Amino acid sequence: EWVIRVFHNSDPLLWELDSRQVNITEDTLHLLEYHYGGLGIRGSKYWSPDDKAHFYDTARVLTGAGDARPAANHTHPGWVALYGDTPSGMAGIAALDHPDNFRFPQAVRVHPEMPYFCFAPVVDGPFALAPGVPHFSRYRFVVFDGPPDEPALELFYRDFGAPVTGSLD
Repeated sequence: EWVIRVFHNSDPLLWELDSRQVNITEDTLHLLEYHYGGLGIRGSKYWSPDDKAHFYDTARVLTGAGDARPAANHTHPGWVALYGDTPSGMAGIAALDHPDNFRFPQAVRVHPEMPYFCFAPVVDGPFALAPGVPHFSRYRFVVFDGPPDEPALELFYRDFGAPVTGSLD
């Protein structure tokens, strides 16, 4: 089950995904340690050197810890931005991990060449999904024009994990 929330905001576009997965079999599902797995983001066709008809420029990666490709691979940054040049200008998407997620902050797999990254909790070892037990995950996405605005991404990330609450009294 997915619940998607889109915020009334266009610059940047902001949305969230809550995922609930349940093992509906009678057997425990064992997920082995691996360098991929989890929530993946694939970038623009303009960033893929293998797409000769559309390639424009190589995608860039920036994490909340300040890492770029290839140093970002298998780190635990909290958020990752994938961005690059397109015929219409620079654009990108950032994905933010939520503190309630399993193995937060989750490891990220950043592909060394393709415009792709994923949050991959199996990087840190195997785990099991028991029958009938829900597995929850939550992510926020920020879609932007131009280069990533690191201070803004940090604010979106902090707010996602600890939203401001209060009253008008």
